[in-house]
Amino acid sequence: MAKEADKAKKIQSEELVIPKHRFDCVNLCLKDTKQSLKDAEAEVVKLRQIAGSLEHALIISQVDKYLAMAGARNIQAARALVDFSNLSLNQYGEVPEAEQKVAAVKAS
Repeated sequence: MAKEADKAKKIQSEELVIPKHRFDCVNLCLKDTKQSLKDAEAEVVKLRQIAGSLEHALIISQVDKYLAMAGARNIQAARALVDFSNLSLNQYGEVPEAEQKVAAVKAS
């Protein structure tokens, strides 16, 4: 009976052992996954920078459009007078505050 209990314990402990080739495979997969995650994070940072510059260019083009509609002769000079600090895009890709900013520049 003691032999059967020892045999059962041995079988149970062998079931908990992971073969080395399986461990190496899982470890390599984990390493690849971590590297892929780092690469994806770097790509996200790069894309956010690109999106920020495109957003800024879109804001500038919206302001230029309103300056042209207001009759500015030199758009670059008039653009220098516009305060861009709190201009942002809405969900439709428009700058709702731009028209008021241009109107304030025109009034002054």
